[in-house]
Amino acid sequence: MTNTNDKFNQDHLLVSTPPEILTYQKVRKKVNYNKSLNLLKLKPHEAQQEIIDIFQEGSFDILTIMCGRRFGKSVIIGGIGATELMIPYASVLIIAPTTKNSKILFEEINKHIRTSGLKVIKRDTKAQHLVLENQAKVTVVSERNIENALGDRFSLVLCDETQSIDDIIDLHERKIQPAQADFGSTEDGFAFSKTIFIGTAREFENPIVQLYDKGQDKRFKEYKSLSYPTRANPFISRDYLAKKEKSLPKEIWLTEYEAKPTQIKGNMVYYAYEPEINVVKLSSISKNINESSQFIAGFDVGFTDNTAYVLGWVEPFTGNIYIIGEYARSQDVVDNH
Repeated sequence: MTNTNDKFNQDHLLVSTPPEILTYQKVRKKVNYNKSLNLLKLKPHEAQQEIIDIFQEGSFDILTIMCGRRFGKSVIIGGIGATELMIPYASVLIIAPTTKNSKILFEEINKHIRTSGLKVIKRDTKAQHLVLENQAKVTVVSERNIENALGDRFSLVLCDETQSIDDIIDLHERKIQPAQADFGSTEDGFAFSKTIFIGTAREFENPIVQLYDKGQDKRFKEYKSLSYPTRANPFISRDYLAKKEKSLPKEIWLTEYEAKPTQIKGNMVYYAYEPEINVVKLSSISKNINESSQFIAGFDVGFTDNTAYVLGWVEPFTGNIYIIGEYARSQDVVDNH
């Protein structure tokens, strides 16, 4: 016997769900990601294929992928993002830590769209926003201008270099997830709208490590997490990796190439910084420097130049660290420095 209230709720859902969302849901259920990747001329290696298969299954709301450098994130972000745009009325948000990163991702998604054969009917290069002929749309933003993209609804959220976006967990929970709810849930109770956080391991308190740990906790069924070292990419030379392991500090090797969280000693000064924001001329702040000013100095080991010595000024009101000096001199003996 059908429960009258259940039938009312089902009928009400059908009536209240916008037709474009119903169309999206209907097409989304039929998507074959392997066929789409073939169309996009993308050939995932074994570890990438595992991620694609898990995404196809869809038994999660939030997927965190913690991977080593040169694992091949572009196939995941570009392939899944471009496939989503083949679905009518899809809405994709891609987040990167810096403007430079976001421009690279915007060009990448443009390339995949051209390969797919879909036509762009509206292009805003400044806002990095595209609308396609099937009414699917994509916006690529950096951490600085993410607020500009909010207010829309999203069927897929892709966050690249998650480890470099400090407030991403709070931002996702408060402002992005509510914008995903419009796309509804599957019969299994998982959201149609998925989020992928991808990036490199960092210290234990870092957002990507927190998200990864949550995906490993069986209490949180909507979270799933995966981890892959750089060597999971079969195209990376083993000789190259052996040399890197010898040349890098242990903590850097573990995080950057083994995808293993660790406690990095010292202070990392804006790993993903915007030069126009985080680098200032000493002359412009000289009037603010006095006997009580705080400075941080250290070697920029393994990130920009392993011989660079940097000096950072701690802004007293915000606690932000600004690089005000750098000394680098490679391939020279100590006596000449």
